[in-house]
Amino acid sequence: MDESVEPVIALLGHPIAGNPAPLALSRAVAALGLDCRLHSFDVTPDDLPTALSGLRVLGFTGVWLDDRLSPHAGRWDSIQENAPHHGGEPANVQPPGPGSHPGNPASDDKAPTNQPSSDAIHIDAITDKATRSIATRCDCLWRCQDTPDQLVGANRRRRFFRERMAVALRQCDDAANSIWVIHHRQRNLDDPASNQRLSQSRVIVLPDLSSTGDAIVSRLNADAWPEPTEPTVVFDLSREGHPESDKLRKRGYELIGWTEALVGSLNACLQIWTGRQGSSEIMFEAIEEYLGV
Repeated sequence: MDESVEPVIALLGHPIAGNPAPLALSRAVAALGLDCRLHSFDVTPDDLPTALSGLRVLGFTGVWLDDRLSPHAGRWDSIQENAPHHGGEPANVQPPGPGSHPGNPASDDKAPTNQPSSDAIHIDAITDKATRSIATRCDCLWRCQDTPDQLVGANRRRRFFRERMAVALRQCDDAANSIWVIHHRQRNLDDPASNQRLSQSRVIVLPDLSSTGDAIVSRLNADAWPEPTEPTVVFDLSREGHPESDKLRKRGYELIGWTEALVGSLNACLQIWTGRQGSSEIMFEAIEEYLGV
């Protein structure tokens, strides 16, 4: 693809109407002064493989997929399977670095020589397991330099959650015993054992249960959660956010959920497509404006 042509990005959703992602991304692009064209399309899961093939042929620079389409993206033959140990990146395919885009300073492409520490490997394994409910997804596609006629994909939403979990777990003396992933069969968190587990956990994960037929853990009983005595982060991986999220915030828990993941994944995609990162603050403001928050 001719790099002198401005990037053309497709944002796909079902439905795309009512999704704040196009507005958030367009505001971020405008603030950066980028020559970048954004096009939004409503595509059904059944039509997704055809749509992605068409976007590839038409020369689109990148594609973003909403939460309803990203689980179906693997049906498209050109997408390589995500490698969990890469945090959702396709095996042997890495996004282009900032220096690979026109107008950006050259970057050091040398691979780091330092090997990850045992603690880093341990935490990586923990976050891999904690985010498996959203592992089989692809929400960001781009043209790889090695195969410019193809679109390759990655799970940027999962990578966002894993990176934020790793930050929180590095603050804990015992990472493995400081995280609690609430099981999908654990419907009500109002028994004494759950209450004790909550007070002992510094990282709590609400998995996405759409694959099991349930969108959320049905009842958190948030009013009965103990107020945290130490900084405690709740990661809400559910598709549209748990209805008791606001209650958790009011009780003193830091909550990282749908909105934070949307901004994080959009910014990661923008970095891949253009070599520039947008303002998270501008994106949050756009989302709040769109949703009337």
